[in-house]
Amino acid sequence: MLKQRPALRFVLLFAAGIFLSDFVILPLNCLLVFIAVLVFLSALFFRFRNQFAAVIILYCSVIFLGILLHSIRRSGFESLKLNPQADDEYMAAVGIIDSEPVHNGKKISCVVCTDSIYRFQFIDTKPRRIMVRFRLNEEDSSRNEIAYGREIRFYGRLDPFPFQRNPGEFDYGKYLASNDIHGIVSVKGLYAMQIFDSSEGNIFQSSLHALRHSLYDVMDSLHHPRHAGFLKGIIFGYRSDISPDVEQAFFETGTIHILAVSGSNVAFVALIFYTLFGFFRVSRRITAGAAILGLIIYMLVTGSSPSVVRATIMAIIILCGTLFERKTDIYNSVGAAALILLIWDTNTLFDIGFQLSFSAVISIVYFYPRLTPLIDYIPERFRRIKAIDAGFKLFAVSLAAQLGTIPFIVYYFNRVSIISFIANIPVVPAAGVNTFIGAVEIMAYPFSSFIAKLYASANDLLVWFLLGFVKKAASVSFASVETWHVPSVLFFGYYLAIFGVFKINSPRFKIRAFITVLVLCSVFFFSRLWDKQNPILTADFIDVGQGDSILLEFPNGKRMLVDAGPSSTEFDAGERTVKPFLKRKGVDKLDYLLITHSHRDHIGGAESILKSFKVDSLVIAAADPEDSLVNRTFQAARAGGTGLKYVFAGEQIQIDTNARVYVLYPNQDRCEVADENNASIVLKIQYGKTSLLLTGDAEKEDEEWMISRYGGFLSNDILKVGHHGSNTSTGEDFLNIVKPEMAVISVGVHNQFRCPSPNVIQRLISGGIEIERTDKSGAVILESDGSRWVQVKWR
Repeated sequence: MLKQRPALRFVLLFAAGIFLSDFVILPLNCLLVFIAVLVFLSALFFRFRNQFAAVIILYCSVIFLGILLHSIRRSGFESLKLNPQADDEYMAAVGIIDSEPVHNGKKISCVVCTDSIYRFQFIDTKPRRIMVRFRLNEEDSSRNEIAYGREIRFYGRLDPFPFQRNPGEFDYGKYLASNDIHGIVSVKGLYAMQIFDSSEGNIFQSSLHALRHSLYDVMDSLHHPRHAGFLKGIIFGYRSDISPDVEQAFFETGTIHILAVSGSNVAFVALIFYTLFGFFRVSRRITAGAAILGLIIYMLVTGSSPSVVRATIMAIIILCGTLFERKTDIYNSVGAAALILLIWDTNTLFDIGFQLSFSAVISIVYFYPRLTPLIDYIPERFRRIKAIDAGFKLFAVSLAAQLGTIPFIVYYFNRVSIISFIANIPVVPAAGVNTFIGAVEIMAYPFSSFIAKLYASANDLLVWFLLGFVKKAASVSFASVETWHVPSVLFFGYYLAIFGVFKINSPRFKIRAFITVLVLCSVFFFSRLWDKQNPILTADFIDVGQGDSILLEFPNGKRMLVDAGPSSTEFDAGERTVKPFLKRKGVDKLDYLLITHSHRDHIGGAESILKSFKVDSLVIAAADPEDSLVNRTFQAARAGGTGLKYVFAGEQIQIDTNARVYVLYPNQDRCEVADENNASIVLKIQYGKTSLLLTGDAEKEDEEWMISRYGGFLSNDILKVGHHGSNTSTGEDFLNIVKPEMAVISVGVHNQFRCPSPNVIQRLISGGIEIERTDKSGAVILESDGSRWVQVKWR
């Protein structure tokens, strides 16, 4: 497959270099010299007719070229990235608004291309792209002045550059980096910004923006808002006006791809040109040239999103074959398009859309010709009916695309759409007709709004059918299934299996497949054997923002979740953070859910956890059943058959014969105190020679009570700092007797309580205690083999 396709070979090698760049740390000049030496050696071997050695060395140079270009890209971004050097650092900047503002209640966000920024009494004139988040009252007139292309001056707080906060979570920082956004600034109030009409912006971009919005206005004037939003999505890739329930329905049915301008749209645009020019019998070369020009214009008008750029480049390469009367190989065309994109921006390799697009195209090209012969098994009397024959061919295309993309969908979205194989059959052609009629509407509108409305009426009928079908399909109970915990070895096994089905008669493939299966089975078996022979205790301090949630996994496989994070009207950490974290770890059952106390930042996510997992026992010390949050938690526990257990100081929680869980606090008479922090459960976990102290929100008076009762028994290797590092906890006497090697603080970024307290931090530093904070480093994961603790560098 690769022998006669050099572009495909080179892009695979180049992509391997990009991937390896994180592991190869060499100065850029050394990499450049090394590549030059490799190219020279390759030419030398070619000169002396040692072709094998020359090719191998050339391949190595391509890999190192990928490493070099991605290293240059990364170092260039890092030199411009903005991170605060203090907890509350403010900066000022001047620039041009470079994206469509996104409105969300009082919040507005947009990207600003800065001409200069002012930090630490210095002016930095390096151009940057900054995500600016405005917080304005909804009645402020200035909200409407924040618009694309306008000049803005603003003053705001520089936020920490985002990073992946928990294993497996979406990495927002990587997303910003891939879009060349160098920092985030929060601006509060009208006084902190000034907006002007700009005469310095990019005139070409501003003209395209104006044209784009005039096309949006045409669709808005011809259709109901719900239908107009959908049509703007499938024609222009503008999804801001599509309601969340519609997007979710398309996601559940595996048809979300039609809401992004991509290959199918580009194909329809090319088809329009070929149909129009073919009607007038124009030569194929002129038609191909016009189609290329039309595709470029369409790409620019739709905003040059990565998906449409990829599809346009691929289409242009294929059309160039017609233009120059050369036959093109689709694999080479795909490889060339990918290589161009990766050379332009090496970060494209890590873009989900890039991976899905190219895996779908390669999969269709490879599997579709192998699936269509199966249609011959259908009785001939059915195949003669063109609609049935076309339906089966569309199903084959849908199946071919799904076969290649399923592992990526499982990895990124933790969900597979079962109904997508069927749903795509009517949805894809219907969306294509929507696009075609939409284009006719736009072309007819300047000449006759009446004719445009006639076409719009026909389009509305089709949109009504399409949205109704998708929502109905999404409501089917088996429309999609969750796939949270899939071992990496199964991805290799999957591809091996599907290729094996079509290569079953190849002796060489059978031998290779047999060897691969043996290797994969060995890796899987020995990894499981290693885990059983080396039992460990794991403590996962999940980053839930301003709150607590700690997963304890014991050597015998049992699990205890201590607290479930905060909840509010806008955010439920149990549903949004803790549940996905547990699912990704393969957790489907909790032996204990222990709530240290009933403050919202600890019990908030408990209801979601109880509804999503089988929980044997809910453990508490004190709670007010009249509190609405506590009441809902108890109701969820009863509905799931979860037992309720009260614990107090001096008791043990029996969970593992090799580990001990001691309840150190509260005493039963302390459960009626006014401040629930003073009734917070405190646990000591002992495994072998290692120990861990979880203090909830216990405060200094509780610490003094424990000192008087337990004395040296409070000594622990790891301390979960009480009350998120508040000055009301972690007193000096307490630290002197606990004597931890490490202190973990679970705290939110820029929290309103300004935790952790500088006094607590200073006490920890003075005691020579290593500090880990979830606001600074995300989730903290510790493992103990019974003799020592090891921090897992999961990122």
